Amino acid sequence: ECKMVEYEVRRISDWQTISNVIWIVIGIIQVFVGFIMIMFRMIPYACCFIIIGSYNIAMACKKWNLPKRILNKDADIPWHYEPIMARIISAAVNTLLAAVFGALLSILDFYIRSLVLKDWKLFTTKVAEA
Repeated sequence: ECKMVEYEVRRISDWQTISNVIWIVIGIIQVFVGFIMIMFRMIPYACCFIIIGSYNIAMACKKWNLPKRILNKDADIPWHYEPIMARIISAAVNTLLAAVFGALLSILDFYIRSLVLKDWKLFTTKVAEA
């Protein structure tokens, strides 16, 4: 059972790492597109892309240590994934501005959330090393 717990924790950590990296890449692309839009005098759209791209980069950086904390089975990990409203708003805005990529990454984030909340006991008790 210990190996199964470690496998599950590793899997959640890996998914969170993938999500972080992809959100940073998407954020950089959004900011870049925003600056290109400025050159074409599409200022309102450019501002939207720059703001949401910056937000995506900031949120991914904020979550950068989560994979390590997941591997350590920190007790507050389920609490971090519990709130859903910010995720819904982010998903809606990113679906509008990043189309398919934003929608897929939002689905990935909801999937990671479901893994953590489904197996919240992984983070409330430390499993003895075999």
